[in-house]
Amino acid sequence: VEKGPANLTVAADGRRIYVAHPDAGKVSMIDAATRRLVRSFAVAGTPFGLAADDRGRLFVGDWNRNIVSVIDARSGALLK
Repeated sequence: VEKGPANLTVAADGRRIYVAHPDAGKVSMIDAATRRLVRSFAVAGTPFGLAADDRGRLFVGDWNRNIVSVIDARSGALLK
């Protein structure tokens, strides 16, 4: 993974691992089977806490702004 990993979560189906990089403002998506980086996407603020649900959403807690963003786990698009 990229520099500065701080936290991770696993997708409900076990196929993807998501890693928060608070210093870089991004989340990395890792293929659990191959352990290779699939992609990284920018997340506003300082992403730290992560949780994934079975509907393909990633919940990202911001360390400094005291908010939780809901992100499409596949595309990285902000949903809420």
